[in-house]
Amino acid sequence: MWADPDGIELQLFQPPAGLVTAAVPSTLDAQKDGLVSPMGLEHVVLLVNDVEKSLPYYRLVYGDGAVGKREGGRLWLNLEKSTRIGLEKVSDGMPRIGHYAIRVAPFDRAAVSRRVQEIGGKVLPSPDEPDVLRFSDNNGIIVELKPQA
Repeated sequence: MWADPDGIELQLFQPPAGLVTAAVPSTLDAQKDGLVSPMGLEHVVLLVNDVEKSLPYYRLVYGDGAVGKREGGRLWLNLEKSTRIGLEKVSDGMPRIGHYAIRVAPFDRAAVSRRVQEIGGKVLPSPDEPDVLRFSDNNGIIVELKPQA
């Protein structure tokens, strides 16, 4: 584990350890109380002080071939299995994870929205991605659920 120029730590695991196995079927029965079925990590957006200063660090980890296109102020790194990391300049000077998105099987949007609100979260608008359910949890962490057909 080591930190990028902003102190955001990255932990690397040799597969199949750690988060690599999070979307792999297991003996854990999550069907009884989960309203969504995760299929994998879609993306994580990291808010950094300087995208250009952070980029060499991420190139070291993922290689030059991972550097993708820029969309607005965000630079995308394309990883395996359609997972991406977005680097974006932080607006308030506090580097952090901006949000993360999980690819999920189709789900009942109304039921998940109700449950998010019942447990103290807040459903957020997502006009840029109408198929995505965006919400903040009770700690203010923004999560996106992106249905995969």
